[in-house]
Amino acid sequence: MEPILLSNDPCVLLINSHLVWCPKRRRKMVGGPRTTRLEKLIRETAPELACAMVALEIMPDHLPLVVSATPQIEAQRTRG
Repeated sequence: MEPILLSNDPCVLLINSHLVWCPKRRRKMVGGPRTTRLEKLIRETAPELACAMVALEIMPDHLPLVVSATPQIEAQRTRG
């Protein structure tokens, strides 16, 4: 997916955020069919939040994700 480039008269914005989710004590939580389901959920949710996924890697003990989003979206407000 392409990053989200926003422009006004005076400026152009490209804001990428690196997010990492990991369980307490890095316990292994994801593997097998959960991996594909988790990736599908993230890819479905990103457009709903007006974000573009730049990079996603699902590992058994953590999930690093890079998203491109507008300045109006705050990472702490997207958690459930």
